[in-house]
Parts: sequence; structure tokens; C-alpha cells
Amino acid sequence: MMYGLLDNVLKEDKSGVGVIFNNVFAVATLLDAEFQNDVVQVVVRAIDRVKAESVSDEEDAKILAEERTKYEMKKEMEGENGGNRKAKA
Repeated sequence: MMYGLLDNVLKEDKSGVGVIFNNVFAVATLLDAEFQNDVVQVVVRAIDRVKAESVSDEEDAKILAEERTKYEMKKEMEGENGGNRKAKA
């Protein structure tokens, strides 16, 4: 499965993926306890940094209504001009 995912990586992203794999390999093979402790602390901080804030039900409903309106407007515009496609003769 991993090789299948790697085969589907875009060409311009391959160097970034290489850096990630090199880092994973380095972290997995360095058996220094202090280093491993530092890695765990950094991972916890990274996870905490990206945790989503809770959204109230009212705010959630407002966001959904806005997105629904945008979607409906987009659909109407596509219906009016055929989605910017050339007209069939």
C-alpha cells in the first residue's frame, strides 16, 4: 500500500516526500533516549498547535448556511451559462 501511495506522488512533491522519509528513518533509528523524548515532546506540541477549536451550534449553522448559499449561487451560474462550456451547434 505504501509503495502504491508513493507511485502516485506528484513529480514536484517527490523531493519533499524524500525529506519526510529521511526524517522518519533518522528518528526511528536513533536510539538516544534524550533525543526520543525530545521528538515526543515536539510531536505533542505540533498536535496541540493544530487542534481545532470547538464551534458553537449557532456558528456551525451560520457557516453551513453561507456555504450552502455559495454552492447554490455557483449552481445557478453554471445553469445560466452552461458552466462556461461552448454551446453545441
